[in-house]
Amino acid sequence: RNRIRYALKTTPKLALNEDPWGRPLAGLAGWMPELDAASAQQLAAIETPDGAAAMPLAQLLSVTLDGLGRPVLLDDLTSYLGNALGGFAREENFDAAAGVAAFNLAEQMDRRAWLTHLWTEILELPLNQRIALLLNLRDHIGDSALRLLPAAGVASIRQIAAAMGMEAPALAALWNQLPLDDLQIGERLSLTRQQIANLRKSARERLARRMGSRR
Repeated sequence: RNRIRYALKTTPKLALNEDPWGRPLAGLAGWMPELDAASAQQLAAIETPDGAAAMPLAQLLSVTLDGLGRPVLLDDLTSYLGNALGGFAREENFDAAAGVAAFNLAEQMDRRAWLTHLWTEILELPLNQRIALLLNLRDHIGDSALRLLPAAGVASIRQIAAAMGMEAPALAALWNQLPLDDLQIGERLSLTRQQIANLRKSARERLARRMGSRR
């Protein structure tokens, strides 16, 4: 899902919008987001193109959306592509998952504990440093790493918003646009791009010291 989201946001021909209920919509650039979204059944009727597994993801998305002719919910598109490419999004019951080498409950608990520790330290940063860090926080594919916090049960969107001095609805409206670049963050804080970069650098250096000292 993150790979698809990233491709939609960074490929000129593609677009990621929202429907009236705030759900992410995948489409082609220039399509109006208020158009009725295609149903999962309509998407399932689209024939998987030959050689889909070898296509770059952006090309596969373009071909699929061209064939569909209208926006589609990101979740439905993710399920469709998962099935089309061999079920990378399949669900397994607990017993089956426990037998998979990659499934390690202790590792997951350690990761959540680390994230909780990190979040506690972020809350100790000065406000502008928190904002500069969190609004730009990226994962390994360039998507917003801020989504890890609610997903891991570490902090809710309401708590994240409060940490940045925002109302929860304001952050929710911004959620699908994250991460923001330094110019965008600077406009929100009435600061220059360089000042935002300096704030984030200071925040990272402090976090590195604090996280290292508590290992």
